[in-house]
Amino acid sequence: MIKKSLLVTLFFFQSFLLAAQSDKAMLKELFSASSTKDIIPTALWKISGNDVSRNVYLLGSCHVVGLDWLKRQPGMEEVIKNSSTLVTESFGATVSSSELSAYKSLKAVDLLDKEQYRVLDSFFRANAGETEGLANEDAKNASVVDMAGGILEMLLRQNVKGTYTQMDLELFQLFKSQKKKTGALETPQDLDFQVKDSVAAKILLDKYTDLVKSRNIFNLDDENSEVNTLIQWYKSQKFDYRLNKDWPPNLIQERSAMTVPERNKKWMEVLKNNFKTENTLIVVGIFHFFYKTGLIALLREEGYIVEPVVFN
Repeated sequence: MIKKSLLVTLFFFQSFLLAAQSDKAMLKELFSASSTKDIIPTALWKISGNDVSRNVYLLGSCHVVGLDWLKRQPGMEEVIKNSSTLVTESFGATVSSSELSAYKSLKAVDLLDKEQYRVLDSFFRANAGETEGLANEDAKNASVVDMAGGILEMLLRQNVKGTYTQMDLELFQLFKSQKKKTGALETPQDLDFQVKDSVAAKILLDKYTDLVKSRNIFNLDDENSEVNTLIQWYKSQKFDYRLNKDWPPNLIQERSAMTVPERNKKWMEVLKNNFKTENTLIVVGIFHFFYKTGLIALLREEGYIVEPVVFN
């Protein structure tokens, strides 16, 4: 199993691709703009107003694009260099032993039928090593989110030539190596399924077991796969954020204990606490910016000035 903090950054990314697989019209709609005037050519925004006294930037990331590509974008290296604090979705998040003991997360293996157990056991042993099957102690105790994230990570890694990179993780490692401050908007446990969520958890595991049998949408080596469509769209840096539209109902799916709009709302207080004393770079998945329930619209509702940053 991979670390929770790594898989949490991938969680909406995987939800999007699963929805896109079954709804091609949604994929086309999201990647197109109502008109050229709606296009904003950047994933970087600056926050000011209210109690913001330092340089605060909000960057929408793509969790399968690396830091090297990001640094090549005009002005980004300067923003990274001048930021003394990095805030990500969950890298570096800590949970006390008392808080951890209070979590009653469902164990994934308890929800698998015999055939699903066989399929996933073979999958992990084939891709992570013979000792990494479901009889492994980590796998026995893995939550549903752990298991789903582990499947996604293996699917991505087994099809990529060279090194698989994540700008969020690489930025976190860079700031730590430079002894700069880091913070997190949530703990990985926030997304875990509890006992009351057993039906939704079972649906999620069913979908991921099926993915093991049909893995093309995550094939980084196939230029026509859904994951590469998403990567090329992100690298184009031309987004229609749909700030006056509602979040699509077909994307509000129970991939975790909270939906993306719910996570955005919960993050707001943590975000505002990082605006006051440090030059800060906040990095979250690009889709957390979209629609009326995205971070850009939520911040503007509270009186902050949130403006796109376009470097020439």
